[in-house]
Amino acid sequence: MQSGEDRPVDRIRVQLHGEDTGPRSGYEAKIIGKDRWTDLAVIKIDAGRSLAYAEFGDSDSMHVGDWVLAIGSPFGLDSTVTAGILSAKGRDIEGGPEGQFKRFLQTDAAINPGNSGGPLVNMAGQVVGINTAIATRRGTYDGVGFAIPSTTARKVYNQLISTGSVQRGAIGVSFTSQNSPALLRSFGADHGVVVNVVEPDSPAERAGLKRGDVITSVNGKPIRSGDELVAIVSDAGVGSKLKVEYLRDKKPFTTEIVVGDRNKVIGQLLGGPEDEGQSGEGSEQAGGVLGLSVRSLTRDQAGELADQLHLSSPQGVLVSDVQASGFAADLGIQRGDVILSLNQQPVHSAEEFNRLQGQLKSGQDVVFLIAHRTGRTFTTIYLADRLP
Repeated sequence: MQSGEDRPVDRIRVQLHGEDTGPRSGYEAKIIGKDRWTDLAVIKIDAGRSLAYAEFGDSDSMHVGDWVLAIGSPFGLDSTVTAGILSAKGRDIEGGPEGQFKRFLQTDAAINPGNSGGPLVNMAGQVVGINTAIATRRGTYDGVGFAIPSTTARKVYNQLISTGSVQRGAIGVSFTSQNSPALLRSFGADHGVVVNVVEPDSPAERAGLKRGDVITSVNGKPIRSGDELVAIVSDAGVGSKLKVEYLRDKKPFTTEIVVGDRNKVIGQLLGGPEDEGQSGEGSEQAGGVLGLSVRSLTRDQAGELADQLHLSSPQGVLVSDVQASGFAADLGIQRGDVILSLNQQPVHSAEEFNRLQGQLKSGQDVVFLIAHRTGRTFTTIYLADRLP
C-alpha cells in the first residue's frame, strides 16, 4: 500500500462514521489483497459487531445523464455529499497498458482531494463507482471527475477475497485501442484490431501471429476495438484456448491461442539510438506532403533497433523534425520516432523514404509503422489517415 504522497505505509486505521475521532480511535485494518492495474485493494477490520454496508449497483446499466452522488472527505471535511450527473462512460484517461483496466465513469459531481476511494452512488443509494481522479488545471475541482465502475470493482473484489490476487489473461500483443478507418482499409479490413507488437515467446507468437495481422474475431465474436479484445482475453481463464480469426496480407486465417498469465506475458522492448540528434545522412528541413524530415540511421543504430524489435532485417529512418500542424504532427508522430515502413513498404534510408513520399497523392491513405521511444523504451505502432 502507498500513502497519498506515494510512500509505503506500514499501518492502516479505519475510522467509522459517527465514532470518536481521537488519535487512537478507529480499527487496525488487514490487507486482504491489492491490484496494481486498477489501484484497488480489499482491507478488513474486526469491529466486534455487525456493520452496515453499502450495496453494489450495476454501473453497466447506468446511462449518461443519470443523477449520481459523490461521497467523501474533501479537504478533510468528513461525510461531504455532492450531486451531479454521469457525463460519460468508458473514459481512458491514462492510455497504454496502464490504463487498459480502468475505463472510468465521468461525472460532474464535485470531486476534490479527499474524495478518492469514496463511493459514487445512484439515486437508489447503490455504489456504481469508486471516486478516483479529477481533470484539472488548478489541482482542485474543474467540473470533471472520474470513478472506477462498480462492475470492475466487483470483479477485483471477488478475486481478491477468494485468492488474494487478481489473475488476468493475456496473449502478448499490443495495439492501438481505436484503429482509424484508413488503417483498417490498408490491411483489407472493415473491422478488427491491427497488431503493433507481438511479444517474444508469448502465446500469440507461439500461435503464429505477427506484427501487421488484423485480429477480426475471438471465439466467433467480431472485434471492433482494443477494449473488446482486452475484455475477452483478460476474462478468459489462464490456460484456456481462444479461437482467433485474423487477416494477413488481406487473406483470412484462423489460429488457436492458449491464454497466458498477464503478469508473466507482458514485457518491454528496451534500448535504442542513444541520441536522436546523432548525425546521419539525408537530413532536410521538415516539409513535403507529410510535414516531416528524416535522416538515415547509422548501421549500428539500425542493427541494434532490429535486434530490439525482432525485425527480419535492419530498417528505419529517424524523424529529425516535424512541421507544426502538418499531416505527421496531426497523426502524433514526434521528433525522435523511427519510421520503419511507409504504406507497408520498409524504408532503409532517407533517400528511399523521400522517394516514397514523392509518390503520394491527395486523397490517398497513408500508413506508417512507427517505433516510438519513451526514454530507452521502444514500442511499435501503426498510424494512418487519408492525405488531404
